[in-house]
Amino acid sequence: MLIRRPRTNYLSSDFLSNQFDNAITGVFKEFFPYPHDNHEAVSYLGRSFPKTNIARDKEQLLIKIAAPGFSKSDFDITLEGNTLTIKVDNLPGEKIDKWIQQEFTISTFAKSWTVPSDLSLEAIDADYTSGLLTVTIPAKEKKAHVTKKVSVT
Repeated sequence: MLIRRPRTNYLSSDFLSNQFDNAITGVFKEFFPYPHDNHEAVSYLGRSFPKTNIARDKEQLLIKIAAPGFSKSDFDITLEGNTLTIKVDNLPGEKIDKWIQQEFTISTFAKSWTVPSDLSLEAIDADYTSGLLTVTIPAKEKKAHVTKKVSVT
């Protein structure tokens, strides 16, 4: 029995589009090796980007960063204007030059976000427990709609 492979139309727009996308993506990944589609922590220029979850509801913005191996004092959380920055500049623990096997690294990182104006920046809170940094920014309390009758004199 002869199995035929379907013919590829090399001039079809779908085929050409896929080939172009693959070529551009490959070049992009080669020159800019940052975590654009990778869900792992990736080291780029000596910094790492830990996994981060962000959730938003009516009451708060919640940022969770998986950063095991640090202590509470290692985190530098700053709010400048409406930009929230979380970074670690100091590496904890001992440095070992020759590993037999190394599957993870603990390195410095920095991440920044623009915080929406409807959040209460004065009430920001952070907690670090079991390798998970949780930053909570509550929503501003909405002012009650006031109706006022103005008399003309």
